[in-house]
Amino acid sequence: MASLAAAVDEGLSRNLNGQKLGRKGRETRARIIAAATELIREEDGEPLTLRAVARRASLGMTSLYLYFADLTELVIAA
Repeated sequence: MASLAAAVDEGLSRNLNGQKLGRKGRETRARIIAAATELIREEDGEPLTLRAVARRASLGMTSLYLYFADLTELVIAA
């Protein structure tokens, strides 16, 4: 069980290119998840799309794709 927790922590500490996340990378990932969560919770806001999340998080699409492969992966994280 401990090895599973270590694997999960390791997965969250790297971006999709396999680069280890530092403080700034972890903050960016958290900002993306927070933006997605806000969009999910808004009842009559804009639709949940990767572009909307990137805009809300003040990121470009390329940066968002460093952390999440697709919308499903992002929603699961949120």
